[in-house]
Amino acid sequence: MGYEMMEWPDLKRSQKDQTSVFVFCSLHVTNADERVDSYGDMVKLIHQRFEDPGKMMEAYFDFESQLKRRRVYVFFKDRQVIGYCLKRKDGKWLSNVDALNKGDQIEFLRKMDPLMRKDLGIGK
Repeated sequence: MGYEMMEWPDLKRSQKDQTSVFVFCSLHVTNADERVDSYGDMVKLIHQRFEDPGKMMEAYFDFESQLKRRRVYVFFKDRQVIGYCLKRKDGKWLSNVDALNKGDQIEFLRKMDPLMRKDLGIGK
């Protein structure tokens, strides 16, 4: 298994697409036991679950454009995004580290900057 932590500007276009869909869906669309990282699957799910899918898609495009202006770290396992850490407007970090299994959490924390860990309130 290969783990890798990358910053947003270093991602390839396909990795940015996968990441923006995965993060947006995990925050706003899916349940904890669901995984969506393809644009097509996200659109289908939004149309099934929301009364105003256009409004949710607008929120996605706004979210995607904001990622370019934020500090974002993306955690990959075998080239698939499984974790993220992004800095919110208020300066606090938002992460899905708690949703990862224990082994992935350990690797995520190993690759994470110590100051980020402190800001997130995890680790030492």
